[in-house]
Amino acid sequence: DEVKLVVMVADQAALALSQAYAYEQVRALAKREALINTITSAIRSSLNQQDIFAAITQQLGQALQVNGCVLSLWTEEDEYVQCVGLYESNEVNSDDTIQNDVSLYELPQSSAPIKENPILQHMLRTLEPVVITDMNNCPPELSGFELPLRGRSRSLIVVPLLADGKSIGSITLREDNRARKWLPSEIELASSV
Repeated sequence: DEVKLVVMVADQAALALSQAYAYEQVRALAKREALINTITSAIRSSLNQQDIFAAITQQLGQALQVNGCVLSLWTEEDEYVQCVGLYESNEVNSDDTIQNDVSLYELPQSSAPIKENPILQHMLRTLEPVVITDMNNCPPELSGFELPLRGRSRSLIVVPLLADGKSIGSITLREDNRARKWLPSEIELASSV
């Protein structure tokens, strides 16, 4: 009887853990869908491309709590990436809210050629996100280059923007000061956006 009781309690504990895990998955999915809906609403609310690009980078950057998010348009034939949207987490105004109005500052221009950037070249070959947990320990074929727009970062996700099976740009999420193990849900969210 005692063994049966312990087995029943163990079964109930396993069921409770399974339900908690399912709840967390549903919650993460709801959060992702809410972010995508927010970005979709921002896209629909404006015809101004800069407002749309700024909304995408700000919403995604804040949702994933990164140091920076850059939306760049470029193709394989271009020499440099063109930054069209930028979110920096350290830009705070007097109300302690994130300031991401592109009209207040000039978007940075790339000085690193696309053809010399192994991460962008890898992304172009695979058409898949490039995920780097720690730039100090990344594979040799993906190291030794300058980032197109900002200084050296510690962790990166570079997600391709695809149209008709070709890359037309990228969204880059970066963590500056620490290595970050990017979760599959974060990579999936960036890809969905």
